[in-house]
Amino acid sequence: MNLLGNIVYQDSTNAATNDDYYAPEEELLATGGMMASTWIPVGDASNLNLGLRAVAGMAWEEGAGEPKLEIEGNLGISKGDSYYYLRSVYNASLEELFSFTSGGEYWSFYLGLGFSSQLPRLLAP
Repeated sequence: MNLLGNIVYQDSTNAATNDDYYAPEEELLATGGMMASTWIPVGDASNLNLGLRAVAGMAWEEGAGEPKLEIEGNLGISKGDSYYYLRSVYNASLEELFSFTSGGEYWSFYLGLGFSSQLPRLLAP
């Protein structure tokens, strides 16, 4: 289990004159939360991985604040040198901090399916 904290400050030297690009103006983001993961043996050369990360905080731009929430879940299985995983991430702005039923102006959801493996050693020792 891990405790997480993050502070990010962004500012641009030139303000955006139109909506063609993103130019932050005195933007501050402060979040905190927890992350936990575990590996569970499920066979001779296999393990199940479960992970969860949740952070909440505030984002301010030019003094106006907005609560933020991010939740990430991971499910994976390793078999020998291979690892298969499913990852999902949910981000949202909220009207009130810790009011998970309030609808904010922004939300996003990511779902990823992946595979990784160790490459064979091609160089002689």
